[in-house]
Amino acid sequence: MKLKQSAFPLLLLVLLLTATLSAQPKNQSSKQETPNADALFVMDKVWTIHLTITAEDYKKMMPEMPNRGFGPPGQFGPPGPRPGQDVVVPAPPQGPPPGGIETIPRINRLPNLPPGEIGPDGPPNGPPMGPPMGPMMEREYPEVRATFEFEGKPVGEIGLRYKGNSSFMGSRFNDKRSYKLDFNQFDKKLRFYGLTKLNLNNNFADPSMMREAIAYEIFRDAGLPGSRTSYARVYLTVKGEKEKQLLGLYTMVEQVDEKMLARFFKDKNGLLLKPQMVQGLPNLGDDWKPYEKRYGVRSEGKEAEAKRFIAFTKLVNDADDKTFAKEISSYLDVKSFARFIVLNSLVANLDSILSMGQNYYIYHDPEQGRFQFFPWDLNMAFGGFPMAGTSWQQMELSLLHPHAGEHKLIDRVLDLEGVKKIWLEEARQLLETVYRAEKINARIDALSKAIRPAIADESADALSMFEKAMSTTLPDAQSQLPPDGGGFGGRGFGGPGGPGGGMGRAQLPLKPFIAKRIETAREQVAEKSLGFVPQRRMGGPGRRPN
Repeated sequence: MKLKQSAFPLLLLVLLLTATLSAQPKNQSSKQETPNADALFVMDKVWTIHLTITAEDYKKMMPEMPNRGFGPPGQFGPPGPRPGQDVVVPAPPQGPPPGGIETIPRINRLPNLPPGEIGPDGPPNGPPMGPPMGPMMEREYPEVRATFEFEGKPVGEIGLRYKGNSSFMGSRFNDKRSYKLDFNQFDKKLRFYGLTKLNLNNNFADPSMMREAIAYEIFRDAGLPGSRTSYARVYLTVKGEKEKQLLGLYTMVEQVDEKMLARFFKDKNGLLLKPQMVQGLPNLGDDWKPYEKRYGVRSEGKEAEAKRFIAFTKLVNDADDKTFAKEISSYLDVKSFARFIVLNSLVANLDSILSMGQNYYIYHDPEQGRFQFFPWDLNMAFGGFPMAGTSWQQMELSLLHPHAGEHKLIDRVLDLEGVKKIWLEEARQLLETVYRAEKINARIDALSKAIRPAIADESADALSMFEKAMSTTLPDAQSQLPPDGGGFGGRGFGGPGGPGGGMGRAQLPLKPFIAKRIETAREQVAEKSLGFVPQRRMGGPGRRPN
């Protein structure tokens, strides 16, 4: 009996010590497993990612190509002949018009601009929104199961699929394709730095591998919503076929979802849209269904928000000038929209709302009741998009008409009294704050130092192109002309065939491009120039070869 009484306190002490010791590592481990995404999105950090999938699933990832396909005779770049040519309209005359900037007409109304549209073989004066462009709109990427390792440690099983349009087609003959990662596809509790999804972008057509990261930072620094980025060396294992093959350096891009929206808006549950090949802001009628696909609904919001968006499109397309001027500010933060368009112009981002009618989001902020615009897919910023003029021309991109052809929303907002001056004032402020050469060059230097070793590991060719992209001098302008047969084809977009030569035109080194862009933008702000107005025509959808 005495033995039991003396042993009880000792046993209790042992149990308490055991519980304390076991609890400490568990708490530390928990913090390590669910760190904040701020620790992941460090711009000049290069992480290591390893993806493992079965050979069967690897084959399943390749999408079925639609009937309207990439017809002969060539894919992106040479050697395919090019029956169609980009239509590049010269910039308006230098110097301000006699009556000042308020008298500048809508440039797309001038007789020397051919009306353009997107769609297969549409009539010259057809509607500004054609049907989806061949395979780019019809392709669906199958999602498969993969094992995800980060910094040498297993994280779990995730959903993995390809992503992108031009980035996919431009890399479909090698393994360095862009990926979408879904962390809770198979485990609803799995999180990665608090994230449920992540994008791995392959930096297609960007030899600097930093256009996207820098452009996103500029948008964020300007106070607009923008995804965060970091870098990763990505390795791929296909069981029985490839063993930890280095794919190369990727840009990790934050997914636009509720978590991202919560950083910029008090209410993260509004209507979220991601338009695809939408020219202007067309009204599709009173039924919401046509809007769902065309405007790419990403989060439904409330029924009232859908009705409000329909009303917004009606105002833009059908209202008289007096009604539009009176009501537009209740639907749109005009100053924020001006900043969004001006920034796209300053960074010369034409694979966007400015030309292709894609690569941007529209969010209905429930608190304000107004629609906000912000960017996506910025890998062709800084003059990298070849279908709207050369990089030299894009260095002089117009601030007051940076868009190709007609864009009802941009045109009507700019027609409002006093808005052109507000527009140029936004540009002046941005040039004095976030779009300064010293600031951007410092970021380029930091990123170059961080990512150069990973680019060297990728390939000698990648390193050679990277070094050229880091040059501080501009090449001869003649080198910007597309080679015979280069660029996108006439009907469709070429293919099948070999990888070809990128997208037909070289890109200019970043630092001198930005310096020249700042110079030409300042001339426009001072009303000494109107800049370069892009214009392009596109061929039909192409047909799959027999």
